[in-house]
Amino acid sequence: MVMGALSAHYPGDVGFNPGSPIVQVVGINVPSRIDHFVKERLLVRGYSRYMDDLRLVHCDLDYLNGCMVDIGREFARIGMTLHPGKTKVVPMGETVRYLGFDYRVTNSGKVLMFVAPEGVKTFRRKLRRLARLEAAGEKPVGTTRTAYEGWRAHAEKGSSRKLLGRMDAFYADLMREAEASND
Repeated sequence: MVMGALSAHYPGDVGFNPGSPIVQVVGINVPSRIDHFVKERLLVRGYSRYMDDLRLVHCDLDYLNGCMVDIGREFARIGMTLHPGKTKVVPMGETVRYLGFDYRVTNSGKVLMFVAPEGVKTFRRKLRRLARLEAAGEKPVGTTRTAYEGWRAHAEKGSSRKLLGRMDAFYADLMREAEASND
């Protein structure tokens, strides 16, 4: 019922248009039955989900392959499907992308978390565009700074100290260029 109403009122090219607050609320709450299924029925302790992105960690790859099938069935019951290009089971040594970070496990078992390179490139372009729009008076003063501070807070969660230093320098140069163009 909820999924049908969303499809009728908030269509997107694939899935739903995420611009609506109701779509975001539903995106958090509707899959909560999946959370219960994974934790209570499949008994997977290493589980996390944000909206429709989820991650399971388990020592048995065959068990995870079975979980993927079972989770697919549960998603179908609520009118959702697993994304075939993003849904996969990988051994712990391989890099896994989740919520904009690339996760790697070292031989010692330490988990490293790096900002995905494509996200950095995309964000640099966004900052340049915001700085131009702000300099032209088409965006409020401080828009670029606010966007950068938000991205930086997200990136700080990872193991990306050198990247943060490079991005701080990039941002400072961008702001100097914007000030010079206004003079």
